[in-house]
Amino acid sequence: MTIKLSNRESEFKNYKLLLLVTHLHDYQVAHFLNLAAGLHFKKYSDFPFATNTNNIRYYSWFHYHMEGDYGRYYLIENGKRGNWLFSDLKNIDFLLFIKGAVPEKNFSDLKASIRNIKGILAVLPHDVSHLQGAQAFFDEMELHELEHVIKPKKSSVIKFKY
Repeated sequence: MTIKLSNRESEFKNYKLLLLVTHLHDYQVAHFLNLAAGLHFKKYSDFPFATNTNNIRYYSWFHYHMEGDYGRYYLIENGKRGNWLFSDLKNIDFLLFIKGAVPEKNFSDLKASIRNIKGILAVLPHDVSHLQGAQAFFDEMELHELEHVIKPKKSSVIKFKY
């Protein structure tokens, strides 16, 4: 019996995606996004995902839920050393997904804020529906968010000391 979580094709329109190219580490990207864009990313347990070779790989995963109508933000590492989350995006270091109703003005302001971060080399908008394996990815991400953010058994927030 197959359980379908939701109709993802129609939900792709609820996502916006920015591709980030940088030499910064994951915690640095999250920190600078928090400062520059007024976000409050928290690091959670790494995101497990079976790549096209069926090997489970783990990717850095940050989450922020903005109160109100502006939705949820996800910062996810695309991988390194050939272990890409999305193999068609090999030159991309991080993916910034935004789920929810974000006005175009706010989205443009966010892109501009990110472009001003020293160490971010490129910020590229991308159509979520063009991601290879998007259906499986969003199903897994929804489960990961449910397990670690919405209904965690214990805190899975990873705290850093600065």
